[in-house]
This record gives sequence, C-alpha cells and structure tokens, in this order.
Amino acid sequence: MHLIALPLPQPARAATPVGPGPRLPSPPALDATVERLPLSTLAGRQVVIEEAFDGADADLSFDARGDLRLGSRGRPLAGGFGERPFIPLKIWALAHEHRLMERLGDRLVLHGAWTYAMRRCWYDRLPHYFIATELVDRESGRCLSTARRQALLDGSPVMSAPVLYMGPMPTHPQWLEPLMRASLATSADWRRAFEAVAIRESLPAALWQRRADRGGPAAGLIVKVEDDRHVVARYRLVQTPDEGAIPLPSLLPNALAGGADLFAAQPTVSWRDLGLKTLRSLGALRGLSAGAVERRCA
Repeated sequence: MHLIALPLPQPARAATPVGPGPRLPSPPALDATVERLPLSTLAGRQVVIEEAFDGADADLSFDARGDLRLGSRGRPLAGGFGERPFIPLKIWALAHEHRLMERLGDRLVLHGAWTYAMRRCWYDRLPHYFIATELVDRESGRCLSTARRQALLDGSPVMSAPVLYMGPMPTHPQWLEPLMRASLATSADWRRAFEAVAIRESLPAALWQRRADRGGPAAGLIVKVEDDRHVVARYRLVQTPDEGAIPLPSLLPNALAGGADLFAAQPTVSWRDLGLKTLRSLGALRGLSAGAVERRCA
C-alpha cells in the first residue's frame, strides 16, 4: 500500500497562492514517472481520508456574466459524440442552475467525479452521479478545506464525497484495509444486479463476467493534508497496481440508490443512509481493523 501525490485543481484564473504551505512532496509532473511514497511520508500529519470514486473528472462554475460553465480535465464540455456520458450532467446542472449560482457565484469552481457511466467499477446504489471533491477559490487559486466545502454545500443539490476518517495519518497498512474493502456505493448483492443490467444491455458474457470479477472494492482512497481553511496537498492511496479499464462496447450506466432523486433541491439519500461512519481517531481505526481480522478468522 502506497501514496501517489496528486496535483491540486487549479482554476483558469488562479492567482498566486496565499502564503507558503508546509513542505510536502510535490506532485509529479505529467510526463514524470509516478513516485510511490510510503505511508510514513505523512506521519504526524492531520489528514482527511475520502473514498475515491471511479468516475470522469468534471468541473462546474459560473463566469462573470453568470453563465454556467461545465468542463472535464481542463476542457469545456461543448458538445459532440464523445460527451454522451456527460449529457445527464448538463441536464442536472441546468435544472439546479439558480441554486448552484447562489453557492458558487463567479468565484468558486466545483470539481468532482461524474459517475454516470461505468469505467472500471460498477456501482449499484450511488446516492448521486456527481460527487463533489474540491471547491477552488479563483481569487486565491487554493482548494477550500473539507470542512469549509461541506459547510458551503450543505443544503444544496450537491453531494460531497464521503469522509471515512479524520485524524492523524495512519502509517500501518492494516489499519487502512477495512476502508478499502467495499465501496459505500455498492451493495452486498451488486454482482447479481450487475449481471441483470449487463444482460439487459446485451453485453457479451465474457466481457461483463470479466468486469464482475474486478468490481466491489472501493476504487481507492484520497488522502488530504489540510489546515483550517485550505487543502495543502492530496494523495491517492493505492493498494494494488491499476490495470486500467477494460473497454466496453457501449455506455453502461451505474445505478442510483433506491429513493435517490437528482432533481430534488438537496440529495434525498445520504452517505449515512448507506452506512457511512466517519472515524475520528487512530484508536477507532485500529478497532475497525482488529474487528475485520477477527471476522476473517472466525
């Protein structure tokens, strides 16, 4: 189990960050070999750990005239066949345009994972297709802390990524394994649900069966080092090498949780409804890990 440094999102009109942050390993350049860092790299740091979701990068903002802007990986979503998975995102954002404008104004850029279409993992009980991961302040060029992001988005149509742990950085892999075992957005019976959807969509049996063998566990964890106001650095926690996605011949939607309504004024299914319990101490994390070991040995 190791850490991979990730770049922090940058807005198009980012200013110079305010003040120097703590000295931490810098994210690798895009053309550099990805460096795998030990967990001890962040020993003693206060961190926030969120579940990572296997979706397409998406961002949402408003310009100075109040016009809605949608993008992915730094490029605007301007239409075209390749943007089919983003059509529901456009519909959702337009339906909530005035509510989103109230929260973001023309200063904040909302980044998240758009999980409508299956990539490597299949989800059968997502509370929402858009899962917010960062809020970037255009004036400072910095990401708001998790607490500030949650407070600003509370009561809005936006679903924030679930926080699994807040506290000192765990440096023993076994303490983190229970957090990676299963995604909050997959049920215990997800394979049967996936099989039904694959057959309905007429996917070749060999293809969807190969996919089913790889699903279930969480796609990974995101570890953030934060101060009271900003995200200082972030990392992906990786347990096994990423083998890449197996191409699908057609778009296969993930499934929403029962009762989820994308067009309600605020999410109708919460992460807590799906079993989220945020741990806030190393003792609680060690206890969860010990309980998992006892269940495996029973």
